[in-house]
Amino acid sequence: MEGKILVILEKHHFGSIRRKKEEILAKLQVIQEQLEDDPNNRTLVNHEIALQKLLNNTLAREEVYWAQNARVDWIKLRDKNKNFCYTTATIRRNKNKIRKIRNDNDIRVHDMENIKEMFCSGYKKRFNSEGTSDVDDFISKIGGCATESMNTSLCKEVTNEEIHNTLLSMKDMKAPGPDGLNVYFFKKFWNIVRDSLYKTVKALLWENEC
Repeated sequence: MEGKILVILEKHHFGSIRRKKEEILAKLQVIQEQLEDDPNNRTLVNHEIALQKLLNNTLAREEVYWAQNARVDWIKLRDKNKNFCYTTATIRRNKNKIRKIRNDNDIRVHDMENIKEMFCSGYKKRFNSEGTSDVDDFISKIGGCATESMNTSLCKEVTNEEIHNTLLSMKDMKAPGPDGLNVYFFKKFWNIVRDSLYKTVKALLWENEC
């Protein structure tokens, strides 16, 4: 799902990054060849500067796109080698894929459906309650830890400032949410999305609905 979202974003929001980069590089090459014959031409110099700026912006957008897949903090060093990011994403996906596990009889299981069933049954067995006794007596012996002022502070509605500060404290390239958007997106377009984000967070915390 996340991969499909990234493709849609590249196609409809970012445009074809690869094609745009190739077009800019082609134009830049022509301008630089002309500058070799006429290095003092201010029109050509200004055109080259504008193309270089446009190329840097395009590379930055390409960097963000591949960082979504790579999910590595190293990308923040501003390295513009997309092949590294693509390779890292592929290696990470292959590394995280479970191809076999051992069952309770120490036999290797390779079939994916059996592996899924083993995981599901294992977690159900681990986290199912086996019943409790004398819970009330146990709880009655636990003294209160939170004061009245602490309870008041914990139960008050979250403020816009707290939401914004929490967002700023998060790393830009952390794994995106179900919508495929990472923290960098919300920071970059904060003036546009902040009101919607405030409303959504408060609805999730206090109304339990969006």
